[in-house]
Parts: sequence; structure tokens; C-alpha cells
Amino acid sequence: MNNTPDSLQRFLINRAHVRGVLVKLQQSYLTIISQQHYPETIAHLLGETLVTSALLTSTIKFQGTLIMQLQNQGPLELLVAHCNQQLHIRGVAKWREDEEDFSDALEGGTLAITIAPDEGERYQGIVQLETNELAKAVETYFDQSEQLSTLIVLAADQHAAAGLLLQKLPNHLFDTADADNWADLETQLKQLYTHELLNLDNETILNRLFPDEDVIVYDPEPVVFRCTCTEERSANAIRTLEQADIDELLGIYKEITVTCEFCHHSYRFDADKVIAIKQTAN
Repeated sequence: MNNTPDSLQRFLINRAHVRGVLVKLQQSYLTIISQQHYPETIAHLLGETLVTSALLTSTIKFQGTLIMQLQNQGPLELLVAHCNQQLHIRGVAKWREDEEDFSDALEGGTLAITIAPDEGERYQGIVQLETNELAKAVETYFDQSEQLSTLIVLAADQHAAAGLLLQKLPNHLFDTADADNWADLETQLKQLYTHELLNLDNETILNRLFPDEDVIVYDPEPVVFRCTCTEERSANAIRTLEQADIDELLGIYKEITVTCEFCHHSYRFDADKVIAIKQTAN
């Protein structure tokens, strides 16, 4: 079983009628958290959210983007992670810079999970964050919104982020034996330590957790950081500005700069470009 540094790997536990996914992020995670000087706890939460966005994307069939957004009135103002069907991820967090304690950064906030297909209407589910554990919030989301029993383990440190998801197969009629199998899997999953999830290869993790199970393992799929910002999308931001604001900015800076929050790439528009952009908006 070969692992790439940044990968998503699906597996199936036959006897228990359970599907699973393992996600490991290294280079993409480090690239994203290097965009800003994140406090350690915020960086770890962002890593866990990026992992979760990939885990959840693997459970649905659609062409589009899954968006996770965590928000509250505490020290963590906003945390966003995107993942599409090509497993391109990006994310960003905003926090109150006068705060130093982020131990309860999630508690009391909300988690919104949005499925944004390339064609068709968006779907959104919202969960109240009653604890500081993202995994528990996502399990609650599946229980309330999808009626799918789901278990998730997440981990992140300064070097990597990882996660494992187990989920009962939808549209399967479960009997007493299935319920017992699920309880056994839950017990086994609790025995997985954070450092093991982050540092052991997938084959070792699966053999350690499910030594007596018939586990079908699929080839790993690469996960990469890729931003979707473009000059045209930045131009759309300019189209929303009032003319007075445009005149003020051009009077001071001679150009308008739009910087992407996710990758910090800057798009610059001089006066001639701005005039052309506003004309297309009319």
C-alpha cells in the first residue's frame, strides 16, 4: 500500500458494511498555514478542518465544491476550508489578535457545511458547536442531516494533519449483528492515538485497528492545495464597489489591488482597467 505525502485513501470493511476514508496532509497543509502567522492552536484547527473537508467530499458524488465554515463570537472569528471533487483544497482562518487563549475557540459557535455543485442549487446544513471538538460536531451533522452513523478521528500538529472516517453504508438494512460490529469498530477507533494517526502509514493503521476484518483498500488519491482565485473573480469584486470609493482609491494609490485571502496572490488594476471593468457592469 503506497502512500503519497498528501493523499486520500478509501477502504471498505466488508463484514460490518462500513466504508472508511483516511486523509493525510503534509505539503498542502504547510503551504496553507504558511500564508499567515497563525497561532499554533488555530493552525491545528485549520488543519483538522482541511482534512475534514476532504473526508466529507469523499462521501458524496457531485461535481462542485464542499465548503466548511466555522464561526463564533469568541477568539476564533472565522475558519473556512474548501475541497472539490478533484481533491483540491484551500483554507483560511481569522482570529482576534488580542487573544492568547484559543483552547475553547470552537465552543458556542456554528459549523456550516455547504455543498455547492457546479450545476444546480446549493445545500447547506448547520450544526451548533457545543464542544471544542470538530470531530464531534461533524458526527452530529451526519446524524442530524444525513441520518448516517459516522465516526471521525482528527489530528494536527506543526508538521501534518490527518483524519479517519468510518461510516455505515447508506441504504443498507442493518441487523443486530451490524449494530454489534459498529460498536466494536467504535471501541477499536478509540484506541488510535494522535501520534499514530499522524505518523504511521495507512497500512499499519488499518492493520492495527482492524486485524480481524476483511478490509478492501483502494488506491490512494492525491490531495493538493490549489486556489481558485482568478483575475476575473477579482474584477467582480471591483464591480461591486461604489464609484466614490473607486475614485478615492485611485486618487490615493493610482491603482486598485485585490488580494486573495486564501493564497495572498494580488491582482492589480490601473485606472484604465477599472474603467473597463465598471463599463461591463452597467
